[in-house]
Amino acid sequence: MRFHASLNAMIGLFLLAGCAAMNGKSGGQGPSAEELARIRPGVTTAGEVKALLGPPIRSTRFNRMDRDVWEYRQYNDPMSEYHIAVQFSSDGIAREVLALKDYNREPCGP
Repeated sequence: MRFHASLNAMIGLFLLAGCAAMNGKSGGQGPSAEELARIRPGVTTAGEVKALLGPPIRSTRFNRMDRDVWEYRQYNDPMSEYHIAVQFSSDGIAREVLALKDYNREPCGP
C-alpha cells in the first residue's frame, strides 16, 4: 500500500513538472501588435517587413498559391503565444497577416 502511495505522488510530481515546463516561454521572435499593425496588405514590401520584424523563424513557398509565407512567434505572456504568418505574393508585396493563437500553451488541467 505504501508503494502505491509513493508511486502516485511521483506521478503527480512528474505531471506538475511537465505543466511547468510546457508553460515556460521558449525562444522565438516577438513582434508587437503595433509592429504588426504597420504591415499594410497590398502596400508593404517584403523588405519593409524584414526591416520591421527581422528575419522570420521559417519561410515557406506555396507554389500553387504563388505565395511565400514568413512565420514569426508572438508572446504576450508565457500562456499566450501566437503564430504569426505574413503572406507575400510573387511581386514581394504583403497580402495577408494572420495571427493564430497557440492553444498548446494553455494551462495544464482545470
